[in-house]
Amino acid sequence: MKLIIVACNTISCNILPSLILKYLNVKIIGVVKATVNLIGEGNFQNILVIVTKAAVDSHVYKRSNRTSISQYYS
Repeated sequence: MKLIIVACNTISCNILPSLILKYLNVKIIGVVKATVNLIGEGNFQNILVIVTKAAVDSHVYKRSNRTSISQYYS
């Protein structure tokens, strides 16, 4: 089995679903899911996620129902 780890928020937020559909025989994972899962499992008082404007504009973190990130800065 082949594995691709997309270690870039911008790509994970914007084109990861397209990559997964295009390369069905390859396991592809991105940083967003791992980040959201960690945030959802933890008891953090403050969280800082450093991302590009393109990642912020994708609203992928806001759409996640496992996070409580409420402020975004660009």
